[in-house]
Amino acid sequence: MRNERECGLYLTSILTAVLHGTEIPQLPKKLTWESVYEMSLRHGVESMVYWGIKEYLDSESLLFKEWEGKNSQNMIQALIQEAETENLCDCFEQMGIRTIPLKGSVLRGLYSQPYFRYMGDMDFLIEEDAASKARSFMEKLGYQVEEFGELYHDSYVKRPYLYVELHRKLTFEDSKYRWYFDNIWDRIIPDETHPGRFRLSWEDFYIYHIVHFIKHYDHLGSGIRAIMDTYLFLQRYGTILDQNKLTEAFEKLELEEVRRFMEELSIRWFGTKDEKENAAETDLSDIEEKIWGSGIFGTRFFEAVKQYQNIVEEKKTFPKIRYFCQRIFMKKEWMLADYPILDKVPILLPVCWIHRGIKAVVTKRELLEREFRLLIKKDKK
Repeated sequence: MRNERECGLYLTSILTAVLHGTEIPQLPKKLTWESVYEMSLRHGVESMVYWGIKEYLDSESLLFKEWEGKNSQNMIQALIQEAETENLCDCFEQMGIRTIPLKGSVLRGLYSQPYFRYMGDMDFLIEEDAASKARSFMEKLGYQVEEFGELYHDSYVKRPYLYVELHRKLTFEDSKYRWYFDNIWDRIIPDETHPGRFRLSWEDFYIYHIVHFIKHYDHLGSGIRAIMDTYLFLQRYGTILDQNKLTEAFEKLELEEVRRFMEELSIRWFGTKDEKENAAETDLSDIEEKIWGSGIFGTRFFEAVKQYQNIVEEKKTFPKIRYFCQRIFMKKEWMLADYPILDKVPILLPVCWIHRGIKAVVTKRELLEREFRLLIKKDKK
């Protein structure tokens, strides 16, 4: 745990240096570049970290080549995603489908290089009655329909880089935060940077950012990147946000404490020297540990890897078979984040196992490959 904390602190110090153009700190003696790479990969910040520390790496090493390759892949993916975001917004606009980019599609614009912020899915909000029309169009573009009408968003995939989620709602049906977003279409405003398009107000965007964070944090864990997003968002828009409106909304949503620790942590990790000196000194160590131990895929993924280590250490037969059985037949508590219906109808758990397995093979291939590579490294150790 201590080594993870040291690695987390060092990782955030690299990211801070890149953000502010300051000197990259030296690698602590207790850490290795391999551990830094592994953690940066977990948190979806490997390109930003690579940009900062590549001069320190041995250009002939396997680690350098793997990291460089991943960085190049992220650059290509970001370019393709940006072009496709514009294409989809333009086409939907022409079809009379109001479309609002969400999450990473907006947040990556806050970074000096868009590819610094890894983005797996491209998220958009569309009106519910336009879902069928949007599906027909997506299929004409060559997308495969992964999910439609099952959850609060519809999922489409066009390999290798394009995964699109068209949200009909911003939260699950039974989310305790749903009431705030039920009338969101009454509050959208014209996008001043793209005539003819619309966007969320920056207050609503920030509230949604916090709600989305806590959904992952409570169920699976959430990573460093969400805190860095918070810092950059407030740097860009903090002075124009209606603080009274935010305070009222967060108090009604019972998220004022979450907002506070996210903002405090964003300064503590990514602020300038002056900002850090004036920051609150609240004890956030437990929250830091949980975030460092998570990643863009949450703690569930890495807890599963620990399961494999335990199986190996207990010297049980057929460890990989046992491990993947545990990964497929997960506890109901771990499945609730993706399948909230299980809280009311637990008998559907086997059906959800099957659906989750098929979905993972089709849309989460990169995650599965990453998990498999990590298992191989654990075996070699």
